[in-house]
Amino acid sequence: METFSITSQTDLIGIVPHVLGYPPADSLVVLTTARAPDGARLLGVCMRLDFDLVTAAAVDRAAASALAASLREADTVECAYSILYSDALAEALGYGSGPAEPGAAEILRTGVERVCDALQAAGIEVSAPVWVGRGLRGMCEGGAAEALPGLSAAVASHMAEQGSRVSEDFGHAAALPEPPAQLLSEVAVLRAASPDALALLAAVLSDAVAVYDVARSAPGSARPVPSAAAVLAFEELTDDLWVRDLLQMVLGFEHPQLGPERLRSMTAEEFTVEIVEAEDRIALAAQMAGLSEVRPDMQLAEAGVDYLRAVAGAVALSALPAVLAMLAWAEWARARHSFAAHYAQAALALDPDYSLAQLMLRASEAGMPPAWMRG
Repeated sequence: METFSITSQTDLIGIVPHVLGYPPADSLVVLTTARAPDGARLLGVCMRLDFDLVTAAAVDRAAASALAASLREADTVECAYSILYSDALAEALGYGSGPAEPGAAEILRTGVERVCDALQAAGIEVSAPVWVGRGLRGMCEGGAAEALPGLSAAVASHMAEQGSRVSEDFGHAAALPEPPAQLLSEVAVLRAASPDALALLAAVLSDAVAVYDVARSAPGSARPVPSAAAVLAFEELTDDLWVRDLLQMVLGFEHPQLGPERLRSMTAEEFTVEIVEAEDRIALAAQMAGLSEVRPDMQLAEAGVDYLRAVAGAVALSALPAVLAMLAWAEWARARHSFAAHYAQAALALDPDYSLAQLMLRASEAGMPPAWMRG
């Protein structure tokens, strides 16, 4: 995977939409750097917090300390860079055309200051926070603003060339893709044929290996479209909650017993005997992404999410709550709480009693981090 050197504030601001998948608004984004085993400094965890005036005013020292603790546990964090995306602050500093909200600058700056103080108290080096708003950028502590280069930063441009996608906003980033008409037609034909469960399971295993191979291939490669049999597998097999969870593990790509190389040589019959009928389900499930203390490979995690999104766009309505709940889990497992909450809410809108979606909504709204962020 190609790497890029981040050498300026412009680079940091420019990559945030690529890391999140959309340009944030009314948000405090904390980017961290960490040390690789070879000593190189790498981009680490990125955390986005809602940060409008009401939320910023509610940030007390306890909340800021909890945030810092989760970042401290998440990685070998060395330095944190805080970027406040706020038109309200820009307007309060005199850069807007309309009237500023009274006290906005003090509220927002105090909230950011508390977060930075907590990070520093946790032993993390803290860079001076910056703000972005109304097409400008500046230092939170004061000083003149200047024009924002935006996505034209060199690193951001390289990321776009490598296939990184930035949606217009969160809603567009979370929207399910439109399924190809041919796929829907093939699913309808196969649905009428009622294939057996082993054939459907084999299709998911084959798709998972294909998705893994593409994720590890040249940057910008198109994601594989789910096969019709795999889509039908999610319709027919996810009523069995254990099988549903196993499919989640397969698409996490890093389960020690369900890695791509193992799946490459495993038949559906072997998968059924060795995994589906496993006696120690608790031990098997404890190693799935989100519950394991091992940080996921984010490249693979993104590939799994993309695949599930494509499946969700093609399954029958009756199976959609299950796939949306799986999506919520996959997003929570990579610490993307806003996306997790979105998909959980979408699942519950279809089936208010779907327990996995309820669990994911509670976890994401409470800010409960996955196990790898809890140390």
